[in-house]
Amino acid sequence: MRGKLSQTLAPILVVVAAACGGGPTGNGSTSSGPACIPATQPEPKQQIQVRAASSGNATGRMYFIGQEKGFYAKQGISLNVQDVATTPEMVSLMASGQLDVAATGDAPAVWNAAEQGLGVKIVSDAVVNRDPKDPRYPVGVSGAAKLIVSRKLHDAGTLTSVKDLKGKTVAINNRGGAGQLILEKILDSAGLTLSDVNIVEVLYPDQLAAIANGKVDAAPTFEPFVSLGAAQRISVPILDWGEVIPNWPTQFIYFSGNFIKNQREAAQRALIAIMQALRYEEDAWVTGANRDEVVGYYVQHTALKTPALYRTLGVAFNETNGFIDTRYLQQDRDFFVKIGQLKGKTDVARVVDTSFGDCAVKVLGRYNGF
Repeated sequence: MRGKLSQTLAPILVVVAAACGGGPTGNGSTSSGPACIPATQPEPKQQIQVRAASSGNATGRMYFIGQEKGFYAKQGISLNVQDVATTPEMVSLMASGQLDVAATGDAPAVWNAAEQGLGVKIVSDAVVNRDPKDPRYPVGVSGAAKLIVSRKLHDAGTLTSVKDLKGKTVAINNRGGAGQLILEKILDSAGLTLSDVNIVEVLYPDQLAAIANGKVDAAPTFEPFVSLGAAQRISVPILDWGEVIPNWPTQFIYFSGNFIKNQREAAQRALIAIMQALRYEEDAWVTGANRDEVVGYYVQHTALKTPALYRTLGVAFNETNGFIDTRYLQQDRDFFVKIGQLKGKTDVARVVDTSFGDCAVKVLGRYNGF
């Protein structure tokens, strides 16, 4: 079941590449409660309604793949998926008891909710940008999140590298969030700062039109907009995000405080199903197993309806072991403080709960991937 909780929704196909586990942890469980469900526990006889959200299309891939494969049903969960445009909106809905699960990025609202004791927690990374120069990076694979620039300016030779962005107009989805941080990192790679460009807010699905009509010169974005812009000769990708923010998580799985406290077993089961879905997709994109099947799910559930385009689409690598890399959350937080969106450096332990990821891996076993 799908619905909408926002009038500002936009079809967004996730393209940020995500890690498959591993790396330093440094983030012990921050929540106590009943032990993890037994791996051999029988399927629940009654379905529990769980309300979940993403910003739409493939940002919710863990939902539609899991539903199609029956992963949620097996865990006794009836998933009601809503499209919600932004992270602050999702945090507000979780804090007010209208939403149980969210798949979205980091934002000051997450940290402010922690300061207010609202109980919203990150329970797993979902997607993490991978460095294309990493020797483990699959051969022939292109990353999904890129900086795109106007083809007109690129072909004229005036915008072919990050350093050429000085004085140009750059679109981000919204100010004060992770998108602004990503832009800062991109600019820093060429010795530029945010003050060297003219930043405008344009929602991801509207950015190609803004580039085409000359209102915007560049944008850090992701698939399908990278491929669509190239196919329509509107834009050219010139930088993979993974080159400037390697291993940086850009999407997370969140649980509401109410879900964690009052429906803990259902929450454990929800992350188990989410992890199964992410692993199934990982197999499709990285090893080719079940690829046509997964492409069919994407065609059915997202705005990109041409199966052939998925052959060249940038790949998203998923976090498949419920890992939370708190090093990058701390850097997110510090950036939000720097730009005045947060008043203090909230302890990252107030924002994460690793016990659900630990439980899911205990039940499913560890996934050996990237």
